[in-house]
Amino acid sequence: MIDSSAIAGVVTISTSTPTGTTDRDSSSDFVGLLDSGSPSPTIGALAVDFADIPNGELMQAGDLVGRDMNGHNGSNTWEYSLFLPSNAVAGTGFENILFDGHAFEADNNNIEPGDFLTWELFVNGLLVDSYTTGGQDFAPFDFTLANAGGASINDILVVFTVTGFNGGNEWFSTRGTLSATYTAIPEPHARLLFLLASLGIIPVRRRTVR
Repeated sequence: MIDSSAIAGVVTISTSTPTGTTDRDSSSDFVGLLDSGSPSPTIGALAVDFADIPNGELMQAGDLVGRDMNGHNGSNTWEYSLFLPSNAVAGTGFENILFDGHAFEADNNNIEPGDFLTWELFVNGLLVDSYTTGGQDFAPFDFTLANAGGASINDILVVFTVTGFNGGNEWFSTRGTLSATYTAIPEPHARLLFLLASLGIIPVRRRTVR
């Protein structure tokens, strides 16, 4: 028996880069995506500084970071997004929606009660899950919609919002990956092979003897 879904092809797409506005006023007043990580993190090739990094944590290129954000002009809200591609099989939608992310912050002595990081998951514009940190050094946010699917799931959005982090030694760093699978329209040759196989016709490649 030929599995038509295998012929069509299940494709996984993902993004690890949120969109938002980067700003760097000084080495200690900034928000944005790191262009390089530890030991010399930079935003736009300009050095940025962190105080009291928790043991075992390292900055990585692509991390979304911010420190002393009361004077910055960049975004407080960043977004990870996926849209169903045009080559999806008609009548299907996203499956296996997954977000795997976390944030870490300065040592607890530098985190105020008003410093919060919030993740929100939207499917087709509807909020389906959310999580807000309580000022922890380390905060994970992971969710899976394993049986999600159907023609109605066309777009997925994770919104990351920063509240507070206004003091000189108050900073955060976060990273995450949003992914989902969908069934793609098979290529013309794959559809032909599937049709021939379903009819019991197996194409044979003939070798020419020289």
